[in-house]
Amino acid sequence: MSPFSNLLRLISALILTLLVEIPFYSLFPSLRKRSFLRSALLANVLSNLTLNLFLLPMEGSLGDPWIYLFLLFGEILVFLFEWAFLSYKRGLGPSFPFLVLAANSLSLLAGLLLSPLAG
Repeated sequence: MSPFSNLLRLISALILTLLVEIPFYSLFPSLRKRSFLRSALLANVLSNLTLNLFLLPMEGSLGDPWIYLFLLFGEILVFLFEWAFLSYKRGLGPSFPFLVLAANSLSLLAGLLLSPLAG
């Protein structure tokens, strides 16, 4: 793939993630604070770009089962990073990891459902 199409894929994956996760967090009154949503935006930009920059070169050389295994491993790392990043000094309560997991799962599901359409 050309560098331009790779850049387009990176940007579209990031936009999709932000369009899913930020509104999801906004559903919860305790998370609607601008400071939290800015932190969620930053955490998602950092984790999404890092994961996709890691996976993109592998995509052409690995077969389907392997790329999905690396994606799953990467998503686990993304969840752990975002949970730690968003929880730091916030006292968000014991249900917060499940909210981060739900947000990341929804975003991953949206990406998997839309990826066949992207070609």
